[in-house]
This record gives sequence, C-alpha cells and structure tokens, in this order.
Amino acid sequence: MKPTAPNDSKHFLSPRMRRLLGAATLALGVWFVGRSLAPVAPRDVEVHVRLSAFRDESNRARSITVAFERDGDAVRAVTERFEGARPPSVWSRTVSIPEGNYATTVTVELPGRSVQRISNVHVAPGGPVDVPPPAAE
Repeated sequence: MKPTAPNDSKHFLSPRMRRLLGAATLALGVWFVGRSLAPVAPRDVEVHVRLSAFRDESNRARSITVAFERDGDAVRAVTERFEGARPPSVWSRTVSIPEGNYATTVTVELPGRSVQRISNVHVAPGGPVDVPPPAAE
C-alpha cells in the first residue's frame, strides 16, 4: 500500500491542521461537559436566618433546623441546638448545595412547642441565601 501525501485527495488538511482541529474539538468537548455539569455541582453557600424574635426568656429558641428540598426530594438539612445559650440574632451556616430553586423549611424548637415556615428561595453562586424565619406567634 502506498503512503498518502498531505496533498492527496484523501487528506485535504495538513497533519498540523488536523492536530489543531483535534485539540480544539477536545477542548470544546471538555468545556461543554463542564458547563452542563456546573449547575448540579454543590457549592458552599452561606445561609442566614434572622432569629431576633426568638432570643427572650419566654420565647428562646432551643434549636433550629433548615431543610432544602427540590422537586419534593430532600437535598440537605442542617440542625443546630443552642443548649441553653441565647441564639444569635442572625443564624449563619455554610451549606454545600447546588445552585437553583428550593423549598426551604425552617423549624425553630421553643420551650413546649415548635414553629415552622416553608418558603421558596433561590441559591445562586457567590451570594448568601436569606431564608425567612417562622413567625414567633
């Protein structure tokens, strides 16, 4: 079998051009896969819940639970107990969660009862997520 030359009709591109196009195709494929997986990759996001209504003696929060759901499936939940200490005015935690829209459930345990609020939030990269607290009642 006779070797083909770069100018042969079977190879209308030079070997150098074929290598460049191969590298460009590979780079484009890697970029496309990375771009399509980025929204589902968990990111560290700062979550804030205002607890100032739950700091006095008669209505002091004992614990807080923040749960994130997407399409009815639980994605992440964070619980903190305050063990007799006064809760902070604003509770903040870093949560690893993919960006997108979530239904959040905030449950605050008080002496003898608990209060809860379900709300919708959007998790975006780079910014904190302010989750509305339940009503103190």
